Amino acid sequence: MEDTNSNDFNKKMNEFNAELPGRMYIFEITKFCGYSTFIYMYKDETITDLYTRVSHHFCCKNIKGLYIDNHLYKNIDDTQKNLNDNNNDDHRHYCCCHSKKKSLCIPIPVSSLTTIKEFVFYNTAKEPRNLEPIYPLPTPVVYRIYLDDGHCHVC
Repeated sequence: MEDTNSNDFNKKMNEFNAELPGRMYIFEITKFCGYSTFIYMYKDETITDLYTRVSHHFCCKNIKGLYIDNHLYKNIDDTQKNLNDNNNDDHRHYCCCHSKKKSLCIPIPVSSLTTIKEFVFYNTAKEPRNLEPIYPLPTPVVYRIYLDDGHCHVC
């Protein structure tokens, strides 16, 4: 057995983090209840792989949907979103434990043909930009994806 130490671990972890942007994207998967965590995806994986990874990570076999922000609604503040929520009787498009309507988001269709790289490029490289980094530089680029797992923590 090879003798290793914490310096070896730290060196390898630093190398991994340095190589990360060239190979993977970081997504912050945010449930509508507010809980969020990071998911790493290789650029050549598919949207189907994203659904599978999120399903495994959250132990959720029946994901209701993954979503990204719609650029049309990025500048609407939470007060306006709540007013829109209260003035609309059709609650089928709402998560009862979050003020953000799903109709303000863009669903990510399941696809085994679209790579993560193509998905990110399509939503960042040209207007409208529906994916934007959620943390300021110099932190690594992280994009937010919303998860509807069908659970409501309020009702």
